[in-house]
Amino acid sequence: MRFEEVGRKPFLNSISSLPTSKRKLKRAIKERIRLLYGAYISLASFVPDEDAELFWEDGHDKKKRAILGRVIWEMGKNRKEIEEFHPLDT
Repeated sequence: MRFEEVGRKPFLNSISSLPTSKRKLKRAIKERIRLLYGAYISLASFVPDEDAELFWEDGHDKKKRAILGRVIWEMGKNRKEIEEFHPLDT
């Protein structure tokens, strides 16, 4: 929307001002939203350095399982957060 003449009439944009078709732009935006959705959920895989270093070593199986359990739990929490997110609510 353009805000040049505030209060006079609704402001619409000409379709010819788009760099490509409206359908292609919608598809591109949806693809980026999906990418951001996945990126938000995958933030759970970032763990403290000392926990990450355990996975390079042999042993520590019990601790590794606990770390992975925490990561999976946090991924579920992040998924729920993003599904409950409504960007137009303030």
